[in-house]
Amino acid sequence: RYYVTEIDNHAFQGCETIESVVIPNTVTEIKRYAFYCCNSLTSIIIPDSVTRIGDWAFSGCTGLEEIQLPESLKRIDYQAFKDCSSLKEIILPAGVTSLGVKPSNSIMDAHMVGGVFSGCSALERINLPEGISSIENNTFFGCASLKEIQLPQSVTKIGDSAFSGCTALTELDVSNFN
Repeated sequence: RYYVTEIDNHAFQGCETIESVVIPNTVTEIKRYAFYCCNSLTSIIIPDSVTRIGDWAFSGCTGLEEIQLPESLKRIDYQAFKDCSSLKEIILPAGVTSLGVKPSNSIMDAHMVGGVFSGCSALERINLPEGISSIENNTFFGCASLKEIQLPQSVTKIGDSAFSGCTALTELDVSNFN
């Protein structure tokens, strides 16, 4: 018997009629561009077996309204949710320690627009768990509906344009910093 253990690169890229996805608990990684530009995708359930969401995995899923991230998740890579313009809230599990780091073999300009949640224009709320050490460049670029964010004490770096274009941001709580 065979089991799916990863959703590979470009697996469902551009499948514009997929509306919802339930990933089996045998999958440990969702790779690059796996669901890129699946515009009709509105919800996805990711099982506790998944530890990594790859670069651009859900980027351009403009219909994505909700996503349940598992407690097992450790890493969300570069631009994973870029331009998910219907996503209003995301709860990051406590185990996430890496958020939006560019691919190690990347030749992209360090100031290129597009962090992990950039362009998520409907995003109002996000929790950042203790353990995340940096808010990378452009992480929340263009999140025009983001109203408030509390940065955990573990954050030691806020990158270029991390909150640029967050025009609704009225409260940035850094009181946990030493």
